[in-house]
Amino acid sequence: MSKKKNKLIFLGVGSLSVVALLIIFLTTNQSHFKAGDNVNINKFLKIDSTKYKFSDYSKIIGQNVVPWDNRKASLPKDMTNVKSIDVFYKKKPAKILVYKVKNTDDIVIRLTVGVIGKKNLNLRCDEFLATMPSNFFKSEHIKRDSPDFSVMKMIFYTFSKDFKNRRVTGRCISSKGRMDISEQPGYSFINISKKDVSWARSVTAKKLITCNYTRMEDKGKFKKEYSFLKKNKGAKFFDDVKEIKFYIDETLKKLTFYENDLYAGKTIRFDQNFIEVERVNKKQRSTRLYKIDRITGKIIMIYSGSNNDAGKWYINNNFRWVYSGNCNSLSTTKRKF
Repeated sequence: MSKKKNKLIFLGVGSLSVVALLIIFLTTNQSHFKAGDNVNINKFLKIDSTKYKFSDYSKIIGQNVVPWDNRKASLPKDMTNVKSIDVFYKKKPAKILVYKVKNTDDIVIRLTVGVIGKKNLNLRCDEFLATMPSNFFKSEHIKRDSPDFSVMKMIFYTFSKDFKNRRVTGRCISSKGRMDISEQPGYSFINISKKDVSWARSVTAKKLITCNYTRMEDKGKFKKEYSFLKKNKGAKFFDDVKEIKFYIDETLKKLTFYENDLYAGKTIRFDQNFIEVERVNKKQRSTRLYKIDRITGKIIMIYSGSNNDAGKWYINNNFRWVYSGNCNSLSTTKRKF
């Protein structure tokens, strides 16, 4: 074989080796995202977190990552480590984080958008949701909470979407002051993780119910000087009619007031058939116990305590009033709600 042919074979083998090494380099160094990227939300939402372990983080966010520094930040509950990169989303500062879940090989992939406390660097919650693929988060899986704390109203959007083996969940946190016409820009994030875990609850939109109830029983013991009230109390009961509106929060298993979106009390029971909530007012030394039958719509409210206003006619100021009525929603199913 001539020297010329040997040279050509050598060059050919060398070229193939270079190509092979290049392919290996590219495949082993490929990642979904890298630091400085402008995040494509469609690409992010298609990542299947169940196919990766924490040691595979470079396949998701590359090698140039920021490690966790416990001196500067704590980790979310049930997470033991994190790697992150700084990126951009709709021209706003963002991060992609890969968390390691405690005592497992599972991971949570999170995209955060904005900087807490920096309005000019954030998106409004409605703007953030509008950047999602069309109809990705359906209205029945978007929950809006707006607890009113007098000085400021906090606003939380929570949302989810289920796939075969994973769940996408997200939240946006905003606020609205007394003088604000619209919501302020907020801080948002989206998680991709396994389904049916504590940090990835399926979200259901809240249901509004309207309840009307009347005082039916007075179980308090009257003071002697007010014993005459006992004879006439039946005639007065039916003037004591209440109307109240609640939200049923299936996601958090809570009952909240419609007027201010604050919790109606401590949940004692919450399932498909029955809701029972106890609200204690230490200042007024009183308790309201709400019992709602979700099948029939019947409500019982027991108001009891020992405060001076409601209990002034009773021995030791102890009163116990039992109200009964019904609740309704816009639902047209056989169940009330």
